[in-house]
Amino acid sequence: MPMPRTTAPNGKPIAAFAFTGYWLPVTIFSARFCMVLATAYTFSFAQPLWLAVGSLAVPMAYFAWKNLATLGAGRRVAAVALRVLVVLVLAAAMARPAMVQHNDALTLITVVDRSLSIPADQQAKGRNYVAAALKNHDSDDRLAVIDVADGAMIARLPGKIADATTAINERNTSLGGTQTRLSAGLQLGLAIAPPDTAVRMLLVSDGNETAGDVRETARIAAANGIPVDVLRLGYDYSNEVVFRNLVAPVRARSGQTIPLRFVLSSVGRTTGTINLTLRDDSGTEHEININPGGAGSGMPVTLVKGTNVFSVSVPVGVRGMHEFKARFTPAGDDQDSLPQNNSASAITFVAGPGHVIVADTDDKAGEKIAQAMKVAGIDVRRCNAHDFPDRLVDLMACDAVVLANVDCASLSMEQQEMLARYVTELGGGLVMTGGDSSFGAGGWIGSPVAQVLPVDLDPPQKKQMPKGALVLVIDHSGSMTGQKVECAKAAAAAAVRLLSTRDYLGVIAFDSEYSWVIPMAELTDKDAVYRKISDIGAGGGTDIFPALKAAYEAVKKTKAGVRHIILLTDGQSAGADCRSLAAQMGKDKITVSTVAIGDDADLNLLAAIAKSTGGRFYPVQNLKNLPQIFIKEAQIVRRSLIVEEKFTPKITFGASEIVRGVPEIPALDGYILTGRKGGTSQVILATPTADADPVLA
Repeated sequence: MPMPRTTAPNGKPIAAFAFTGYWLPVTIFSARFCMVLATAYTFSFAQPLWLAVGSLAVPMAYFAWKNLATLGAGRRVAAVALRVLVVLVLAAAMARPAMVQHNDALTLITVVDRSLSIPADQQAKGRNYVAAALKNHDSDDRLAVIDVADGAMIARLPGKIADATTAINERNTSLGGTQTRLSAGLQLGLAIAPPDTAVRMLLVSDGNETAGDVRETARIAAANGIPVDVLRLGYDYSNEVVFRNLVAPVRARSGQTIPLRFVLSSVGRTTGTINLTLRDDSGTEHEININPGGAGSGMPVTLVKGTNVFSVSVPVGVRGMHEFKARFTPAGDDQDSLPQNNSASAITFVAGPGHVIVADTDDKAGEKIAQAMKVAGIDVRRCNAHDFPDRLVDLMACDAVVLANVDCASLSMEQQEMLARYVTELGGGLVMTGGDSSFGAGGWIGSPVAQVLPVDLDPPQKKQMPKGALVLVIDHSGSMTGQKVECAKAAAAAAVRLLSTRDYLGVIAFDSEYSWVIPMAELTDKDAVYRKISDIGAGGGTDIFPALKAAYEAVKKTKAGVRHIILLTDGQSAGADCRSLAAQMGKDKITVSTVAIGDDADLNLLAAIAKSTGGRFYPVQNLKNLPQIFIKEAQIVRRSLIVEEKFTPKITFGASEIVRGVPEIPALDGYILTGRKGGTSQVILATPTADADPVLA
């Protein structure tokens, strides 16, 4: 039998021939691919010092080779090689390898100023200069053109340059040309910059920006690696006036007098007249007389070189959009070169007549405030805090809200959140006056309203002040299962929220026995307290005395100025011991307020405990009232924030409109302790002490 042929006709072995024939195209392709990568990309390490970690592979390989002597030769080599490979890969990964793509193509985004203030011959020179520069462009370069004046428009999207002489057309007639918003042009250029080429921006302008901030936009471009070149178009007007801006308030009330400011710039001394017109919602346009007692309705002005500012006050009429237009007319045609830039406009939204709501809880605290506002001609509407609006739409026509010694418990959480939105979203005013039921003493600490007040209701740690102590004694017997215990836990959390981080707090849960959920200590971590309160369950009998005695002994040991206990239960308990304990607590000036849930609670016993200690008794049928009761009771502890001493406040911010023109600040008999909030909040009056506690902010 003949042997199979092992050579090809050219004499090479068949196996070698087959190998070469198969791998040769692959090898050629791989070589070409590597050449393309080497040409288009650069391989580098962002943190090359980490490559030094790879040197650890040498000693590691040495010790691994010695320690793995029991393995076979093949397994030994594989194990050492794998470990070395892992070290090298980790070193390379920590060095942050990067492959950077090279691209020699450039996109030039040209922002052309099309405002009417630039003479036509200067605009033509700018176009010709750019066209001449583009003649030397590479074939892969691209060009984009953006026209800018009153706004910015794309005249040409990024694309290859076919004819440099027609790359930039003449003026875009769709732009008004009365304003120059260079920053808008650069911003649009950043938006259309292609990611696959290098990018430069060229600003062709006289540099006279009338709106926006081109410097800030240029800084943003630089931060994105896009340089901005400037081709300045220089020219000289012997006489030129530009109406830079008409400044008007965004909002006003019907019948209100608002200030308007005219901002003009001039290259020299010029005289003329400013005329003002108003267009309302009906489309009717009429001229406003801003020259009372003079000839004509226009205001005669004399402009000097540079910026000139003039102010007038005008009344606004019915509600709606009011568009003001101002125009400068020179005294002679030779005093101004371009009349197109001699006007400016502004819009003011005029709302209906507004009013101020003054809320209190006793119909007395807000009486004098309301009288003073009425004397000043302000429309005042008084209401009891319990009748305060509960819909944001009801405050739309309200200019401000005054809370005259209103405690936190008088407003629901929904009303508090609504009031905060009224300030932050609608720009409404909020005034909180001092009193024993306001600020921190009124339980506002941690509330939504506290976030929008200009003072910190929880005074700083360094402030020396009397501390308060509160113990919550909560029944969690079997009869409290379900909604009762859940409402009790929510009420307890609401009370904790009102306390300062320097107050003492303890929480006891009891059935037939008691346990400390929160041992008596300073309230340093409210979140931890909330979590532990939420874990309270229900089950067992009811025995009030041991729990109440433990609360008494704990609160008695504290060095607090105000010591208070809140007892909540729905069941019966032996009364003799509780009554004698209550009498002792009354002697020690420890108050106890009791909350009875339902008709099964021992109402007589709970009422007697509250009466003996000077506390309050609450028979509760509606569980939804529990949080408000606990909030009201927690305010007793915050009485330590009330400072009762006679003093005369000092002015700390005399530039405020509130105290400007006030000849003398009257003496006060006390204040509610608060802290400085910082930020944009400004303390206007403070105590004359070294701490300078806020009095008016």
